Amino acid sequence: MSFTPNIPNLSDFILQSGAQLRANWTEIFDAFSQDHVNLIDDNKGKHNKLTLRNQSIDPVTGSDQVAVYNKNGTDTLPQLFYMPNNAQTPIQLSYQSIVNTGTSQYSFIAGPFIFYAGQVINFTNHQNIILSPTTTLISVLCTVYAEYIPSLANPPTPKPALAATGVITGTSKFQIQCQFKALFTQPLNLSYIAIGLVT
Repeated sequence: MSFTPNIPNLSDFILQSGAQLRANWTEIFDAFSQDHVNLIDDNKGKHNKLTLRNQSIDPVTGSDQVAVYNKNGTDTLPQLFYMPNNAQTPIQLSYQSIVNTGTSQYSFIAGPFIFYAGQVINFTNHQNIILSPTTTLISVLCTVYAEYIPSLANPPTPKPALAATGVITGTSKFQIQCQFKALFTQPLNLSYIAIGLVT
């Protein structure tokens, strides 16, 4: 069944157009019920869900308008976007997944940013860490956790601070730099937090 426009024609008799009118109203009822509570329910007109068709371009908004829409993100998957008024820079609101298992984790922050957190067990100085998913890293913070047991018989005084730096070296990539790593015989572990921009 499909919707038939121009029903009834001005010259039609009611018996001629009755079935066509019923068919049109049935089509309207079915189409409306796709995302809305149906027209014969007490909650008619309210939404059950919102299905957004994928858009190839960003919508244009006026000074008193905003828009929420579906468009492919940089991951080529459909994502939810927000367009501010006056067609300013659109903001991506969703991402394909959130990982929270193992020693490498990440989550999405609207903006669009990826927030990474993880551990590197028994890290080495100048070790390269590649994060997933791919983003342009804008910040990395590293923390070393271990007891201070230097390998030297006579450690320098004052004791060197055990600190590590995450130096961004490329797309989704940073290098661990720990100046005094060689002073420690026991395995050292490192935790990191990084923020990447989805571009």
